[in-house]
Amino acid sequence: MAARDCGEWLAPLRARDGAEALRAGLDALLAGPADVLLITGATSVGPEDLMPQIFRERGHLDIHGLAVRPASPTALGRAHDGRPAFLLPGNPVSCLCAYELVVGPLVRALGGLPDPWAFPHRSVELVLARKLTSKVGRTDFVRVRRVGAGEVEPVATSGASNLSSTVVADGFVLVDADSEGAAAGEPVRVHLFDP
Repeated sequence: MAARDCGEWLAPLRARDGAEALRAGLDALLAGPADVLLITGATSVGPEDLMPQIFRERGHLDIHGLAVRPASPTALGRAHDGRPAFLLPGNPVSCLCAYELVVGPLVRALGGLPDPWAFPHRSVELVLARKLTSKVGRTDFVRVRRVGAGEVEPVATSGASNLSSTVVADGFVLVDADSEGAAAGEPVRVHLFDP
């Protein structure tokens, strides 16, 4: 996705769980040449989710937690040297969603692409084959698949670690935070994944 957005992906660094291992991994990342820092995992609220606390020792977080499903543990901030940093959920679908909604626009802007806030996906209006439910107060990133001529259905509306929901999806629908979803038969804007 970074390459799609005109970013050059650098070799990833890996760190084990635990405060000292995460500090060492973060220090190695900070010593590298990246313009944008992407850190995945250990960002939620569990006892092993230490990265927000550790990152604050080497920078600051402006936001920790988004009203987005499935990407709520996402954090945004800057390292002490000013480089933008994103703490992304370790669950794959949450990470994908966080990149699409938060990281991608910055990478596209830095890459000089016009209209960096526009999704880089082709979008089409299709009709829901079955109801799509959402909860008011958060934006839902709902994976959908085509099921007929001009129709889509939700693949999954929960399960951040359910990677198969993305593998079988043809695209996604963003449900606004002020919406409870849409009924079967209603048109929705579908952002299509690359073939």
